[in-house]
Amino acid sequence: MRVHCAILATLVCLSVAVPSVKPPMSNMPSSLANFQRVSLADHGELRDTAARSTMSLLPYYAEPGQDACLICEHVIESLDGQPLYSVDLEAAQSAIDAICDSLQLLKEQCNVIAAEYFADIRHGSCERACSTHTAQRRASCLSYKSCASTEFCSTSQVCEPCTTCSLKGDDISIDGFCPCLGGTITGVAPTADDEFASGTELRIKATTQNAGPAVDVVAYKYTSTGTSTFAKVARTARLSENGELSLPYAFPARTSGQFFFVVTSSATATVTGRIPATGQFSVVAKDSDCHSHLACSTDTYCDKYGSCYYCSECERWDDAFDEECPEKCATTVATRPSVVFSAPVKDTVAVADSYLLVKWSANELVLDRIDLYLLPVNGTSIVFNIAVGVPSSDGFFAWLIPRSFTGGKYWIAATHTVDSGFKVIGLTPPYDSRFADTGFTIVFEPCTSHDACDEDQYCDNEGYCYSCDHCLVEKDAFDGACPLECGGGEFQDFGFYYPAEGEEPITEFVRVGCPSFDDLVMKRETSTLTFAKSTTTSQPNRMSQRLSSHLDVLAGLISNTFGADAQLHVVAAYQTPPLDTTRASLHNAGRAAR
Repeated sequence: MRVHCAILATLVCLSVAVPSVKPPMSNMPSSLANFQRVSLADHGELRDTAARSTMSLLPYYAEPGQDACLICEHVIESLDGQPLYSVDLEAAQSAIDAICDSLQLLKEQCNVIAAEYFADIRHGSCERACSTHTAQRRASCLSYKSCASTEFCSTSQVCEPCTTCSLKGDDISIDGFCPCLGGTITGVAPTADDEFASGTELRIKATTQNAGPAVDVVAYKYTSTGTSTFAKVARTARLSENGELSLPYAFPARTSGQFFFVVTSSATATVTGRIPATGQFSVVAKDSDCHSHLACSTDTYCDKYGSCYYCSECERWDDAFDEECPEKCATTVATRPSVVFSAPVKDTVAVADSYLLVKWSANELVLDRIDLYLLPVNGTSIVFNIAVGVPSSDGFFAWLIPRSFTGGKYWIAATHTVDSGFKVIGLTPPYDSRFADTGFTIVFEPCTSHDACDEDQYCDNEGYCYSCDHCLVEKDAFDGACPLECGGGEFQDFGFYYPAEGEEPITEFVRVGCPSFDDLVMKRETSTLTFAKSTTTSQPNRMSQRLSSHLDVLAGLISNTFGADAQLHVVAAYQTPPLDTTRASLHNAGRAAR
């Protein structure tokens, strides 16, 4: 379950007389406007993991297959058509080693594969390495989250093996990096033994390789018992096109101690780096509150008295420490990534099996791609992945609500695609503490004909579109006939059985004691519905929920047609499966009545 918490935005309107002397900070009303934060970090993985064999002596990537084939072909192509069988073994090995060394992230894999297929490579062959590698239809994708853990999403929007990404470069990845390969983050500044005054600006610098488009930064402090988290400096801080980080930061006033930063890829916690790599830097406390606007909160600036004061007062008093109000005090300057939705809103009513238009605007701190998730209003778990890897600049997405979708009130949340912590950066409708239910509504409208359903579905007698596979088994089409697309066309005659072929053999049944047995319904007799007595092998009043609903409808029809005294009598429903399972019928699953 993905758990989230929300800090509610509250607007406070105050009428304050204009003072002739700038009042102290403590006398001013504290800011109650907090940016909404929702964390879904407890939710499990959103993409599949590829199972790899652990029984072989060879690593999985060295076994004949797509990885070994790609590496082998790359080595032979790099030899420029010059076979190695004419040179001695040592020279051949040196030539292959040089090619593997150039692959960097795949160096170790290349060495293992080259050693396994050394004789083949010397003779310019990859037949054995490629023996099980055949062309196959790959899964479509819009992000690496849609692919297996050993694959990436290419710009052609198909999942491909990691080896391809490493060999051809991350430009062929739709995410701009190879998430399935290891990466590095190397600290540049601060360095060990650097010293900074609290409240003054420093710059956090690092270089990265294959770490994705953004990183998270956390400051740690040395204590008497070890280290502890001091502050979360930045989340999804954007890297430059060259993968470099340059982030300004100031430690709060009167802070002192020994510190270091940990920089982690926003896409995967396995790619991380320490700044400085070893040792620590020092922060020395200063008497005044600030020596930089960064030392103040997002809605305050540093004045010439060394105090943090409200941004709204900066131009009025004209007393910024550097004689210039900072950009963060301009209402148009974003201080954190934010997606603001304009649709749907709390009055929106969407109908299942129709399109819902989702519209938004994103500020400049939002990364290139976002995900959209459906949550139950005031709930915590994801109901549906609406979209993955949508360009944040698009500003809209048309979602086709599934036909069988459960009606109710919902939220839509936005997260960065690369954010493995699933921090919500936008929510619609906005959370409002004054109202319990602020979600938009999805309603279900029952089908009234088979044409209202998809080509491989039929309309049942409860108004739901179901797969054609159920029509001939359940025999519950709304008009008593399966449509031609489902292989039917003739009206059904139920006779003394429900369904008409209630005794026909089946391959799935329910035994006493199984969880499915407990899911069966125990019906009570009514004025229109009665049951025969139960025996050790037969329970006429135990059946599936679906059959129970059908019998209620049928009993009502009989009473309305033949009079109030007419009753539907059930002789048999659930029956214990026979020892000869080839003779099992729908009765043994509680899905037939007689």
